[in-house]
Amino acid sequence: MRHAREYALSPATWSRAFAGVDWGAARCLSDKPDRTVWLATLDLPAGPEELVIKVHSHRSTADSLRSMLHMGRLRRQWRGAAKLSRRGFHVARGRALLRGRQGGVGVDVLVMESAPGVPLIDLMARADLPPRLEHAVARQLGELISLLDNEHLHSKDLKPSNILVDLEGPDGQPTLTITDSDTVGHRPDHPLLPLVLEPLGVGVLPRRALLARVVKSWAWNEWLNAAFDELDGRVDHELARQAWSAVEALVKGHGDPTPVHNPLGRVAPAVALNGHSR
Repeated sequence: MRHAREYALSPATWSRAFAGVDWGAARCLSDKPDRTVWLATLDLPAGPEELVIKVHSHRSTADSLRSMLHMGRLRRQWRGAAKLSRRGFHVARGRALLRGRQGGVGVDVLVMESAPGVPLIDLMARADLPPRLEHAVARQLGELISLLDNEHLHSKDLKPSNILVDLEGPDGQPTLTITDSDTVGHRPDHPLLPLVLEPLGVGVLPRRALLARVVKSWAWNEWLNAAFDELDGRVDHELARQAWSAVEALVKGHGDPTPVHNPLGRVAPAVALNGHSR
């Protein structure tokens, strides 16, 4: 078992907490054949708390071996979230990493802090935000991607379904929280590409002017962070132009962007965790 320092509970305590969950009232955040994500209330010694529960099933002996060797995907997410948190980024932090069995199959379970907001992909699907908020989110996205890249914390899976947007942040501006961090340190073909492929694949890509605002924000922050002194003129404009062309070319060469699992459809069975934990 692995747990956050301030959240040290015994395996038996976690088992009892899972057994007492009202899964009818829980909300499925993501559902894939071997991975489900829930937002559920757990009855813990300090009182009920709403937490995010990620469950990964072992589909093969190799999956079970990776889990035993602490090399599974949820362990990578634990480490990635810790890196992001140490550098000051908003990220869903791990509270406990457990191992058990569900329906005779081994599972890894990551209990995480919940964060305010809704997935960015959902906001794209709604397309009903006031322009002021749309522009604010676009600026924040561009800045976030640039800052992550500058810290070598880029992620090839930083797509809209893995970013929560709290439209009522503490300073009156939207706050962005990263919810999936298992590929931190793995740079995509272009840092902006994951933001485009997923919404394109499910038919909710924003209008061109809003995309341009993200690209311009990214380019401005790239210029501030890296200081391209050797270039003349409006360096950020040239960086934005180059980025737009590069992403367009990558999208054209990518093939069908339709995701295997639609992030806008979420239905999953209840979780009953039994067995040993690590």
